[in-house]
Amino acid sequence: MPKVAANDPRWKAAAYGDSVKEDLKKAIDAIEYLPSGVAEFVAAHGGNKALAEINAKKIRKAEELLGEVLASLPAAIEYVVVGVDTKTMKFKTREELIHGLEKFGIKYRGESSMSSQFKPELRGQPEFDKIIGPMYGGPGVARYETQEVYDRNAI
Repeated sequence: MPKVAANDPRWKAAAYGDSVKEDLKKAIDAIEYLPSGVAEFVAAHGGNKALAEINAKKIRKAEELLGEVLASLPAAIEYVVVGVDTKTMKFKTREELIHGLEKFGIKYRGESSMSSQFKPELRGQPEFDKIIGPMYGGPGVARYETQEVYDRNAI
């Protein structure tokens, strides 16, 4: 049975409260504590194989669902902006990104609405006037570029 990693980087997602993360961690810890095979369940259920198989299936399903929840959480994102300043700018949070770009007269327009077309790390990320993005900049990286940089990279 595959294990759901409690130390998955998605735990660092700032958009989710500590209580939700803690509850998920407790659920994962509880599942990982349980027996992993039907034979172990049979022994734990006093030899009742039918009950053991039912409970083993329930545990596998619960683990799959928790894995889906973790997979749906946004990963910790680094924001990279190219072409606005003389150097590449990097931000650790969306708030830093929004405020950092305001200093250059670039206004926040809202969140990306094309979530079905984006990689998971780009879903719901900020959009701005005067720059293009979010774009995939590698695992855990949302990239933004000026039109000039974008045109130069498109060649």
